[in-house]
Amino acid sequence: MSKAIARSGMEGHLRTLVTAACLGVLLLAAGCARIVPYRTQATSASPIDCTPQVVSDSGKQDAVDSQCDRLIAEHAAGRRDVGLGPYDLNFIEFDDQGLPFPAIPQFGDASRQIDLTLDSLRQSPLEQPTSIVVFVHGWKHTAQSSDENVRWFRILLGQLSAIEAQSTCRMKVVGAYVGWRGAGTRFDPTNLIGDGIESTTFWSRKNAADRVAKGSIRELFGRLRSFQDARNVAWKKEVENAINDPDYISEIGGDHCTKKVRLTIVGHSFGGLIVYSALSPSLVRDMTDLKENIRRRKDEGLQHDPPFSREGDVVIAINPAVEAAVFAPLHRIAFDEKDGSERVGSYHSPVFVSITSTNDKATGKAFPIARFFSTLFHRYPKGAGVERVAARQTIGHDADYVDYDLTYDQQKLKATSYLTLSPVEDGGWITQKIVREKDGSQALDWGDLDVFVRKVRRASGDANTAGVYPRVMSAWKTEGHGGEFRNALILTPRNKALNVNVPVWNVSTGKPIVDGHSDLGNPLLKRFLLQLYGEGVRPEIARMVSIPEGP
Repeated sequence: MSKAIARSGMEGHLRTLVTAACLGVLLLAAGCARIVPYRTQATSASPIDCTPQVVSDSGKQDAVDSQCDRLIAEHAAGRRDVGLGPYDLNFIEFDDQGLPFPAIPQFGDASRQIDLTLDSLRQSPLEQPTSIVVFVHGWKHTAQSSDENVRWFRILLGQLSAIEAQSTCRMKVVGAYVGWRGAGTRFDPTNLIGDGIESTTFWSRKNAADRVAKGSIRELFGRLRSFQDARNVAWKKEVENAINDPDYISEIGGDHCTKKVRLTIVGHSFGGLIVYSALSPSLVRDMTDLKENIRRRKDEGLQHDPPFSREGDVVIAINPAVEAAVFAPLHRIAFDEKDGSERVGSYHSPVFVSITSTNDKATGKAFPIARFFSTLFHRYPKGAGVERVAARQTIGHDADYVDYDLTYDQQKLKATSYLTLSPVEDGGWITQKIVREKDGSQALDWGDLDVFVRKVRRASGDANTAGVYPRVMSAWKTEGHGGEFRNALILTPRNKALNVNVPVWNVSTGKPIVDGHSDLGNPLLKRFLLQLYGEGVRPEIARMVSIPEGP
């Protein structure tokens, strides 16, 4: 009888477990995000202003007019009172296979999103300078109008437009938000329970990101690059002449408006994986071409590096969920000098920048744990310890591939209007002017970049001998309790022997610049991103021109 009771008890436990498992499966099934596009409407019956309605001091962005929610192209008139300029924002969405959504009635115009985006760019006047900014979101996000990443991107575009409005070229700002099913469920990831459930979709969403990276996003990037190349023919000719002829004084000198189209590509988290994986073949090809051309020019006795063909102006990955092993081929070709015959001797502004926070638990802890199991049966040759680590760690957490540290410095100002920073181990100081921030002003000062450019050109284009590292990426003055403070973002090579001319940067940072995995709205991070954006507005920094006197 006791055995019967025991058996009955076990059966009861099994029924409970099976019931719980079934309920769990049903709950997940009910909560799975549908594979549908959010943006299905190409045009609206009447013009709609999709400017964010509220921008609070806390940095939280309110939603736009609900009529904008399904638009493939949002048009924002801007709001001067909150520092937002006008911009256009296009949405391009891909399904779980990395393809545009099918052309069926229920999906409206979603299948035409790439074509609609390119058509709007082609229709812009040839003389209209345009800055295109692409953003690919990451895990737990979508192209839904209320998504935090969408709101953040709108504000970024508006602020960038306000900056451009005060620049010489007055570039029109056009955004392209690349959406995919980064959220695997319909649970809200902003609360603890929803985030916990959504976290179970790691492998599903990583696999989806891998497929998106191999899909039609490559067509999007290819078409954008082709559009940029076609509009920038005159600018490229100026750059080539300026490099090849030491006596050539480029007409673009202080006027950078000959460059009609700028292209900046940004990805975050799994979006960084998508961006890097989609573009890595082109990045490796461009770096290989540069190295081969350097070798040929040296054989011909020419001093300066050739012009560098690149993917847009700069590709940026923020806390990218990318294995270091995937990054290794680009890093190797970038820094392998072949006994000096392929050494990059002139400074090139970065073509690829990875920025990772040291306290990003998603890429620093969760990712390598997951990779441990998926690589458990991988085999490596003798002496391949670096490969073994690279297969499990992300780009920003593998010390073998991290080249720079980005830090924040703040000191109380004394009776001076200058910023002093220690760039060398012996405590020597360099001095650079600070531009005081004006309340409400969106103007961006390129003073630190101007100083950097001037010193590099004086060193015949070689940043290694110009004395510019550690490098002040941005310097500014603030007022607070106790008086005035000098602030700076400083980029420091980890290895003294690092060739800082190489246009591939793998940067490690942390609080307060980037605090954790999703700190996209951090104003210090934005400052760094804007400095990268500023370098792209220049022709090749190392070109031979007459150099005005200055600091």
